[in-house]
Amino acid sequence: LATGQEIAVLGPVLDGQPYTDVRDLFYAFLRVSIPGDDESFMGVIDGQASLVPGGERRFEINDDEVLEALSTLQVPEGRARTMSLRTQGTELRILAADVQLPEETRRATFVVANDIGRQRAAINRQLGTFVLISLGTMALAGVIGGVVIGRLLRPLQELLEAFAEISTENLTRRLEVAKED
Repeated sequence: LATGQEIAVLGPVLDGQPYTDVRDLFYAFLRVSIPGDDESFMGVIDGQASLVPGGERRFEINDDEVLEALSTLQVPEGRARTMSLRTQGTELRILAADVQLPEETRRATFVVANDIGRQRAAINRQLGTFVLISLGTMALAGVIGGVVIGRLLRPLQELLEAFAEISTENLTRRLEVAKED
């Protein structure tokens, strides 16, 4: 939205004079702004979708269900409100900001929608992959640790077995000592 404010302040011909027509302001913003893969935006003037960026999206921001939800969202003058909406097979997070120009009499709202349903699905897939890799790593570490500890403790086990065989009647039991130990 900061870019939109800069555009509004600079004016239509970059002369420092503010816009007087909200449609021109929306058009100027849409000319220099490209929505991300999971987002879209539009200008709404007097409750009607005015300008929507082109290109393919996984959701339509100017869908009737979105416009109906926006009509129930009371955006105070000069303020913004957010809402979540399940529509078109996903969950959208929507920000609606009131737009006011000095000489404009029409009610204008700038709307940004973000497809958080798709983003959450991507995070969940990454989390599942992380969990599987973590479990595999822990299992591998356990197996390697078990083998290493078994080799380290083998001489102590042999010593314990020899001590168990030695008694007052049998003192002939001997332990082999490896030279590298």
